[in-house]
Amino acid sequence: MRYLSNANRIYKVQKLTMSRKIYRPKALEIEMTYVCNLRCISCAILDDIKKGTFGFSAKEIISILSQLKSIGINYYSLTGGEPFVHYDILRSVIADAPIDLIKINTNGFYFSTPKIVRETLGELKESGFGLRNKTIPAWLNI
Repeated sequence: MRYLSNANRIYKVQKLTMSRKIYRPKALEIEMTYVCNLRCISCAILDDIKKGTFGFSAKEIISILSQLKSIGINYYSLTGGEPFVHYDILRSVIADAPIDLIKINTNGFYFSTPKIVRETLGELKESGFGLRNKTIPAWLNI
């Protein structure tokens, strides 16, 4: 009986809590393109990759990010396909985004040498990567 009483109390507290709070995501992941330079058999979106559809323009992504900001979402990540296939779009989005970029999912193909890594991260930093996000600058000392 005591167990049932505690379970009922817990249920009532959970029900009350859930009725007062609505879960709201803090971040969103955007698949900016389905174009990729690899064809990994373990890829979760391989069928889309094989179609090779372009995805979003920089203007469309900025519009999406602005809408996200208006509803309280403060962070985003970019994935695809391979975001670095459309490097110009990637840099443009980073430069004009109204919210913080927290992650770029990449297959790493373009980062073949330490020199390329330094150059690419330097260019991304010039575009604004890490400037709004308080956690990134600490490790982005280029």
